[in-house]
Amino acid sequence: MELGKAFAFTDLAPEYAAVVIASIGPKDACYNALESLDEARENLRWGIGAGVQLLKKRGISIIEVDPGSAPDAAAEAAELAAWRFQKFKSVTDRKTEVRVTMYGKEGKELWQEGSIFGRGQNWARFLSDMPANKMTPVDLAQGLKADDGKEVAELLLAKPPECFVSYCRVHGNALANYRELRQESSFQRKLLH
Repeated sequence: MELGKAFAFTDLAPEYAAVVIASIGPKDACYNALESLDEARENLRWGIGAGVQLLKKRGISIIEVDPGSAPDAAAEAAELAAWRFQKFKSVTDRKTEVRVTMYGKEGKELWQEGSIFGRGQNWARFLSDMPANKMTPVDLAQGLKADDGKEVAELLLAKPPECFVSYCRVHGNALANYRELRQESSFQRKLLH
């Protein structure tokens, strides 16, 4: 089976409407020094993405993903594949939002890290898909202040000529300040430095 191909089977298990089998490429995929790319992880992303897209086309709204050997790569791919821009569609034309979760319990922390990366990329996609007249700098700032229990992005601006740093995380209540962020887990500290 070709890399990135997926097939859906129905009526295999009573608790699932469909089960997808996706190709993740050859078994001997490894790190490619020339491309600076871990091909095994990249192949897993291709397979997970193809499977989630297939289930999304079938109208499945909750998808459990087997993370395989790289839960962070699987979560990132699943979040990216589940996303669709529907801001300006009427309520009747909107499709059901797809929610992806991890199948099993092993690798939960890595799954959450990958999910953060995927959601951050989806947020950037949302911003790039918004027309300029609907996403002015004022609208962007107000969107960052809004806290509705979804992803909240904090933009930490450094003085020129230093670089612009963006940080995206899932947050439930108010925006945390910079000191609180620095005290959080080592994963989040790595993002800030």
